[in-house]
Amino acid sequence: MVSAVAERTFRAPRLYLQGPGVIEQAREIVGALGHVPVLVTDVEVAGLLGARLSEILRPLAPGLQTLVLTGELSSSAVDELLERARGSDVVVAAGGGRVLDAGKAVAGRLGASLLLVPTIASSDAATSRAAVLHEADGDVIVERRAWNPDAVLVDTAIIAAAPAHFLRWGIGDALATKFELEACAAVGGESPNGGIATIAAAALADACYATVRSRGRAALDAVEAGVGDEALEAVVEAALLLSGLGFEGGGLSIAHSVAITLARTPDLDRAAHGEQVAYGLLVQLALDDREERLLDVHGFCADVGLPRTLEALGAPGAGDVEIRSLALLTMSAPWVANHPLAPSSDDLAAAVHKVERLGRRSTPSDGRMVRTVA
Repeated sequence: MVSAVAERTFRAPRLYLQGPGVIEQAREIVGALGHVPVLVTDVEVAGLLGARLSEILRPLAPGLQTLVLTGELSSSAVDELLERARGSDVVVAAGGGRVLDAGKAVAGRLGASLLLVPTIASSDAATSRAAVLHEADGDVIVERRAWNPDAVLVDTAIIAAAPAHFLRWGIGDALATKFELEACAAVGGESPNGGIATIAAAALADACYATVRSRGRAALDAVEAGVGDEALEAVVEAALLLSGLGFEGGGLSIAHSVAITLARTPDLDRAAHGEQVAYGLLVQLALDDREERLLDVHGFCADVGLPRTLEALGAPGAGDVEIRSLALLTMSAPWVANHPLAPSSDDLAAAVHKVERLGRRSTPSDGRMVRTVA
């Protein structure tokens, strides 16, 4: 008799290559994936990197076609890119998360191979198979390719030259991976890959958290100085590779449930995804009612400059009515059930209030916690 054992699935890119100057290996990688590449990027990256990539790929594609994404990534935007990409068998997407998701969506519909070249480390989109589309009516659609990207090329010389806030956002996104996986696994929740969390994903999530906690501040210092070092290399790997494989193989919980609600809320929607996830993690830890852990992570967020109040996210004067509305909307997120408490909207509102009180106890001068006696 076969026992009822939950399935486990682990997915990953076929190749992950990281280091200063590795963009020069793009031609070799693209040549191994296909014969007719197309480049997907945005206006800014096209100006900064388009000519360089065209030159690198010239022996393979003398007339490399460049598709520039303008505006939000929606189904109609993907359709427009797709029409121009027909006949290509390799999609090369270079840019931030929005462009990388565009590349995934186009490659998925074309049935083409996919090389992603992240130019910032603001989220774990580079190693994920998911593409997030934002429709004009406010709907958010998540499309998933059958497979993760065929190759991910991370040139850390490019990432080191980007503004430090991008890496800060990536740290915020990566910070939650371990805790969301643990919450999801505790209730047997399904991961984005299907089935329960794998041991491999849990190990990667643990390594991700340990890395951003021990080296996150040093990595930000390196980027602020415009130079690369071992701390930066470690944190970029954590933010892009370890976090991406950890969340897809392990699952999401309250942190991302709060984050997607913030992304749909006026004023709060202007915050970066990594900032929204970091705040959502504080709410999740407040819900866990483990004070020491909450204070510890809260202090780290202060140290690296991640927001710890709704006001810092863009909503000054948020009171009980706004907090209860936020909590109620969060209940419709698909991952709320992936938590041992099975929280109600009242539970979530109480957790947000706790985070807000904690944030107001921080000194504005240096962000350190002011310990008070209740």
